[in-house]
Amino acid sequence: MTAEHPKYRGGAIETASRDELRAYQERKLGPLVDWLHARCLYWQRTFDEHGVKPQDVRTLEDLSRLPYVTKAAYAASMDQHPPYGDFLCYPLEEIERAGAIVYRTTGTTGKQRWFINTHEGFEYFGEQGVRNLWLAGVRPGDFVMAIFPMSLWAAGWGYYYGARRSRINFLPGGPPYDTRARLEIVMDYRPAALVLTPSYALTLARAAEEQGIDLRKSGVRALVMGGEPFPASRRRKIEDLWGIPGGTRDFSGITEGGPLYMGCECEAQAGMHLHEDFAVFEVVRIGGTEPVAPGELGELVFTTLDQRVMGISFHYRTGDVVRYTDEPCACGRTFRRIHGIEGRVDDMVKVRGINIFASAIEELIRKVPELSDDFMLILERRNDSDEVTVEVEPAVGLPVSRHEEVRLHLEETLRRVMTIRIPVRLAAPGSLPRFELKAKRWVDRRRGE
Repeated sequence: MTAEHPKYRGGAIETASRDELRAYQERKLGPLVDWLHARCLYWQRTFDEHGVKPQDVRTLEDLSRLPYVTKAAYAASMDQHPPYGDFLCYPLEEIERAGAIVYRTTGTTGKQRWFINTHEGFEYFGEQGVRNLWLAGVRPGDFVMAIFPMSLWAAGWGYYYGARRSRINFLPGGPPYDTRARLEIVMDYRPAALVLTPSYALTLARAAEEQGIDLRKSGVRALVMGGEPFPASRRRKIEDLWGIPGGTRDFSGITEGGPLYMGCECEAQAGMHLHEDFAVFEVVRIGGTEPVAPGELGELVFTTLDQRVMGISFHYRTGDVVRYTDEPCACGRTFRRIHGIEGRVDDMVKVRGINIFASAIEELIRKVPELSDDFMLILERRNDSDEVTVEVEPAVGLPVSRHEEVRLHLEETLRRVMTIRIPVRLAAPGSLPRFELKAKRWVDRRRGE
């Protein structure tokens, strides 16, 4: 077990120099490559097809000798060899005898796919969960409430495993509880932190206001939030509603990582610290393979260094669009940081040559106080070209006489910032969907959906 440090859960590795961290990663990389070549059919075949031998991959730069694992690649393998494809590094019977957890993708961007890992493998996930909670100021004896379902979706399990290994009290607050029941649990147990999506943090806050509950008296010090892009305007609104200035933490996780919590913010709120002692993180050109420079937009790629059950988490192309920095943080940590996840490659729409992410439009909507937090992006095909329309609800109490003025204001703001015209429609209050988990902003009607 990692020693508990008053500030750095991971100990000295969190403040190591970039050279020391690189040496640490490369010491783990060689044995991992040897293991995958010896035990994983997918990687045996891939090495052979590309004329690469295990001894050719010993440095971080050597990873470029190999192709990426992508969602399409592992899906094809799983279709041909269900349910786990040819990624297993042990016979399935041996994994099951060791004791395992079965989990799957959320299915938000396609068919759900199945994964398996041992309880031992999930302990790494648990340590990453503790690291996230530590970054939010949670300590032994505190209560943490996870709104994520304890189900085949893996997102909540790392926090459960993490709470177990660090003497943190765990409140499973996912389904079947509804919003009212969750607010009762919060006020009864006064958890130090909640783990949830930004959308649902707003939903809980609105419900608390309607029920006359003062969340400033809830005891909640931190909201650890993931699953969606997290623009600054949304952060400010959530912190104000919950009465926790500086108390939100953005984190990111991914099923294909074993699973893996990739990183979390610290008190500086200056980007997510990637857990580089658990994985190598690269940022490459969107649609390409060349590394991008700090501050440039690129796609996040990771290679987990400890997982040994499935080979999917080696050189995996996440689809997450990010910017990174290797500059040390004010908190003293030296791990690479990403400035949130700005969108997904498969959630990016190009309209008249402009890349559009839902998070960029959300940031502009949040700057108009006469509009609510609820919006959708409608993608349609008109005159042989793609068009995007924003549907957004007016703020509660906005007079109908001002609707057209507000609509035109947002439309002009979008045109000025995005450099193309994006029509805006105001929807009836309460008519757009609300989300407990990941908010789905795009509605694609190009094919009659």
